[in-house]
Amino acid sequence: MKILQEVKPSKKEEEDLKKISGIFVRKLNMQLKKINALAVIGGSFAKGTWLKGDHDIDIYVKFNYLKYKDKKIDDILEKQLAFTFSDYVRVHGSRDYFQIKREKFTFEIVPILDIKKEEEMKNITDMSLFHVDFVKENLTAKMKNEVRILKSYLKALKLYGAESYIKGFSGYVSEILIYRYKSFKKLVEGSKEWKMKEVIDVMGYYKGDVFDKINIEKYSPLIVVDPVQKERNAAAALSVKNFNEFLYSVKNFNERQFSQSRIDIKYLRKLSKETGTELFFIEFKSGEGKEDVVGSKILKVLKYIKERILVNDFHIFKSGWVWDKEEKGFFWFLVNKENLPVFKKHFGPPIWEVKHCDVFVKKWEDKKVYVENNCLYVEKERKYRRVLDLLRDVKKEKFDKVKF
Repeated sequence: MKILQEVKPSKKEEEDLKKISGIFVRKLNMQLKKINALAVIGGSFAKGTWLKGDHDIDIYVKFNYLKYKDKKIDDILEKQLAFTFSDYVRVHGSRDYFQIKREKFTFEIVPILDIKKEEEMKNITDMSLFHVDFVKENLTAKMKNEVRILKSYLKALKLYGAESYIKGFSGYVSEILIYRYKSFKKLVEGSKEWKMKEVIDVMGYYKGDVFDKINIEKYSPLIVVDPVQKERNAAAALSVKNFNEFLYSVKNFNERQFSQSRIDIKYLRKLSKETGTELFFIEFKSGEGKEDVVGSKILKVLKYIKERILVNDFHIFKSGWVWDKEEKGFFWFLVNKENLPVFKKHFGPPIWEVKHCDVFVKKWEDKKVYVENNCLYVEKERKYRRVLDLLRDVKKEKFDKVKF
């Protein structure tokens, strides 16, 4: 597919990543020798499935299992990082990890126990290098490129990522799916037959009913049995909404879907003109913190703004958001263009609820009370006749992790 040319890193980009990550790891390992730990490259870069322009590099620091199994290895790692890097950021999670930025590259340094089998796992991240090994050992170079196509497709649909604010397909699930179907095209065809609670078990661990043998999230619509941890559903983060969105998209597949997430201002302006709507943008800066947490906060603000628009009787034709996952982003809305009337009808109880009617009349004693469809109402002056005025007030409000 032509899309591969757009998403596959060039030889130069690959060489640059290898060079800078190699320098970083060597520098880190010089310090880690003192505690008998070892840093290695992991994630999609180590697997060979990363996308062009993706400069996030996962570094796993392996700690001896017997020596460190009962210790806080994130605290131990932080002490060592402080000797070598002064600009690291600690990110809180089930086990904390660290971020260090170098120009356009972001290194995520994750402490893990150097385990040899699943039973030794103390945290889910301890299994991360098993995922890397599975992909490296089982996916051909062609299949890895198919993973890149699948990832770019999911990103275009805004279905890529297992973070709580996305609830989509993770990179690892993408790799497992391509291993199962061998190519993106065959996955598209095969997934058209998927049903709710579809089971993907590439290793054939379960011959009968999988549901009483695997730790399945209650509302997970897709069960992807982890090839290296058979009791785990690798797709547990996927929401029902996003599962259905994926099924709808593949059933109506066309290559134009690969570009549908790109925000084309000219297209939005054209759409605004065609639909008689007004186009609004609100730029914001996001606060520091774990991507999962910050992303959830941003979505919460978007939901709040949409609710404010709707509760004030405006109609949202379409809306969306863009975030660079670092500090900048914007919301956009296509809203009905005309100004609303000065007054709106504020309805009360039906006329047969006498006591409630008395309360309503007393509350609005300074206004004339009318009856429509057997219900009382008064004409109440609107606070906002224009969406612009509403959005200007919203921008004055304060939100956690979001600053306009």
